[in-house]
Amino acid sequence: MLMSSSISKVRVVKTSGDLDFFDPNLIASDCMDAGIDFWTAAEVAFEVSKKIYDGISSDEIQKTTLEMLSKKNQEAAERYKRFHSMYVRTSRNTIDSFDRKKIEESLLNETTLPKEIAENISKDAEMELRRLKLDFISAPLIREVVNVKLLENGFEEARRDYTRVGMPVYDAMKVITSGSGSQNIKGEIAGRVLKEYTLLKILPLHIADSHMNGYIHIHSLENFAISTGDIYLSPEVGTARNAYLAASTIFSTIRKFRKLSSGSITIPLFTSPFSGYIENMTMEEVRSFLKYFLAEAGGLGIKLGINSGDTTLRIILDIYKKAEAKLPELSVSVNSGAEEFLYTSHLNKIDFWNEVSPFFSQSSQIPGYILPASEKRVLSSALKVTINLPRIAYLSEGDEKKFFENLHTLLPIIKEVLLRKKKVIKKVIAPKLKAEFFYEVGFLGLNEMSLAFTGEEMHKSSSALEFALRVLTALKSTVEDWRLTEGENFVLVPTDDFDAATRFAKLDYGLYPSKAKVKSRKNTGKIFYSTGLNTGETRLNKRLKINSELQSRVHGVSAEVIEVENSSALRKTFNKLIEADASSWRFKIQGNLYDS
Repeated sequence: MLMSSSISKVRVVKTSGDLDFFDPNLIASDCMDAGIDFWTAAEVAFEVSKKIYDGISSDEIQKTTLEMLSKKNQEAAERYKRFHSMYVRTSRNTIDSFDRKKIEESLLNETTLPKEIAENISKDAEMELRRLKLDFISAPLIREVVNVKLLENGFEEARRDYTRVGMPVYDAMKVITSGSGSQNIKGEIAGRVLKEYTLLKILPLHIADSHMNGYIHIHSLENFAISTGDIYLSPEVGTARNAYLAASTIFSTIRKFRKLSSGSITIPLFTSPFSGYIENMTMEEVRSFLKYFLAEAGGLGIKLGINSGDTTLRIILDIYKKAEAKLPELSVSVNSGAEEFLYTSHLNKIDFWNEVSPFFSQSSQIPGYILPASEKRVLSSALKVTINLPRIAYLSEGDEKKFFENLHTLLPIIKEVLLRKKKVIKKVIAPKLKAEFFYEVGFLGLNEMSLAFTGEEMHKSSSALEFALRVLTALKSTVEDWRLTEGENFVLVPTDDFDAATRFAKLDYGLYPSKAKVKSRKNTGKIFYSTGLNTGETRLNKRLKINSELQSRVHGVSAEVIEVENSSALRKTFNKLIEADASSWRFKIQGNLYDS
């Protein structure tokens, strides 16, 4: 054994971002698998062990191994280099170096084959794959070759266990036995199949690689070929005889739209279709109807919006305050005269939009977006593709010219993804949904990008903030150029997807462990990047000032969480938000709302 107690606790960051303990025996084994003799392999493993440190990446270990081999035997170094020149596009949407041991491990996990046979099958499969002389191979191709080798050796039962039905049988079994419910199980299996189908069949290789490598993130990848995203509806009810029949017409429309959308469905001004009916109702009849409508809407999982000047708002907020059943998420557009509504609302479930903010648009009727006016009553976000800004900073190494060159290399890839989605929309969705579609260019990790590039966070340094503003200006200018050249509604928006923020951070930490400026949650240890327009600033006045500058460079924002302690603080904070022309917020109450 080459392992010694002094290095047994050293951790290695794998390309996936996961950690594993260093073992020099793996280096020796890796060298011998490449056709290098035992003594040379052992000597190299010993030399590499002297250079390792806690947190070293697997890529760095491989580079060091190649350097040691080059010093000892150039022919052995070339053999090792060729051995590691084959990469795998995995089912986890990452690109890893080929490792025969993973085939052996999967055979042992998924079949009843003994270790010796699993090892022989994996060796035969590797020989076949290397004979093809491919730079990149996919996980499905590896599985197909292994299945052929199983059949050639007469292991039909093992072949059935190992075969692929959109996902490995073993993985399907784990999902099915997870106990998460039939609908979730069906969704998980179908989602994995559709993701892989999209990456392999719909998107060209360079786009799939950009997503899997973590340069970009294509949201709702499993729905790329089959649906649109969020839908915003200004419904028509025709000549319905009463409010309840009008509501039934709206709910019927929403059920149809649900089959075409993988996102949320929102009615931005939901009382408008009922204004003519409500005029002829008593107060109790209005309350009864609204209680019915909100309960039904909650069951359908839709979102609603309303103006603070709406005559029914007081009743609606009272229903929210006393609600026992699940009610829809509600957005209220407010102004300086609307603070009385703050004290009757169920604040943790309601977003507030400032009516004077440019992000509250009466023409588009979608709070949060600045969009060209449209005569259509249905608007939909077809797709969002997010760019990994910290990754660009790591690659640029403080060179601003290089940064913007890298940025403008990735943006055409995002544009190509969105235009491919446009073709799907035109063919699959538009014949069934007469809507105005828009396409979102998202970004993540703005603060970490500034920190990696300038050495400081945006709220601590004017130069860091100015750099972030230059980046957003360049992004917005490019997106608006696309509007002109393509005639489509492209919008630049901050991304609030924590899963995407975690995915980017994990991949970057695996590739650049010494450079990555990731955050972590103390309770879970999960690493992530900042979402939205998060600058790291906690003081409200300065936060609002910085955000105002950042928001002037984008086409969309989402509600920001504002923490308050009691009703007195709530009133002061509300007035401060209105005076600062803050776009949108959601209050989070720390203490008793009615404390004075």
